[in-house]
Amino acid sequence: MTKEQDFMLRCLRAYFENNKVNTEINVDLNTFYELCNAHNLAPVVFSVIKDNNSLKENKTAYEAFKDAFYDGIVNYDMQKAVIDEIDELLTANEIEHIFFKGAQLKELYPTPELRLMGDIDVLIRLDDRPKAKQLFVGNGFKLTEDNGPVYNYHKGDVLVECHTKIVSGKVGNADAETYFADAINHANFDGFCGELEPEYNLLYLLTHIAHHFWFYGAGVKMILDLAVFIKHFSPDIDRVASKADELNLKRFSQIIFSICYDWFGVGKKYIDDTDSTKEFLLGFGAFGNINRNKAVVVKRKA
Repeated sequence: MTKEQDFMLRCLRAYFENNKVNTEINVDLNTFYELCNAHNLAPVVFSVIKDNNSLKENKTAYEAFKDAFYDGIVNYDMQKAVIDEIDELLTANEIEHIFFKGAQLKELYPTPELRLMGDIDVLIRLDDRPKAKQLFVGNGFKLTEDNGPVYNYHKGDVLVECHTKIVSGKVGNADAETYFADAINHANFDGFCGELEPEYNLLYLLTHIAHHFWFYGAGVKMILDLAVFIKHFSPDIDRVASKADELNLKRFSQIIFSICYDWFGVGKKYIDDTDSTKEFLLGFGAFGNINRNKAVVVKRKA
């Protein structure tokens, strides 16, 4: 682990525990910013170190962090306005829907504005898709892709992915698509807007991380998401790990829960030797998009 990686984890732990990092920053701050930015965590980290004199003296790094921080706030405001509009639109027309992944997780963070999100994920029933499409298009959303279980819409600069499934395809050798095919039936609804049951949702989040390992790459933010989720809902970790066995993901879930415990103090310590997985999570960015090469792809799938 590099000094920059270690310090990033210390900052994230401080954020998670609502503390400050008061020690001198003994890292290359420009490299540190690039690392945090690659993991989509620069706004969170900046909130912890923004008053540090060492950072303020490095104007390049300070301005980069500050820009990321305020960009996060602006993007949150735009995305939250669209989420509220979608909720009102679907509720008024009696269409059951669930916001999931980042659209839900960011609201669990101490400061939701700082948890970056690329798009808004919303789940509806397949039978409601024609009606939802008509409503979206009729209210200024531009349909940009209508292929398979996900329809993509844009409202200004905000991307909305309207799903009829939360998983498509296999994850490793498990048929996760079939397992989660009825996800909307595993939700608690308040009117027409629902939320996946916490332990079912946590199992989905683990499966989503495994999916990213297999296809894209996964970074530290996904583990922070788990920590925030576990802290908020206090799910039965053992029961979720046991259910993961049905997806051939029990050992994977135990590794991820162990890392979550090591880094953020929540989860559960099942396995001591998690160094190779930690190295992967730290080393290749939020979506495996740094240091990517053929060897990385082989290592990720292994």
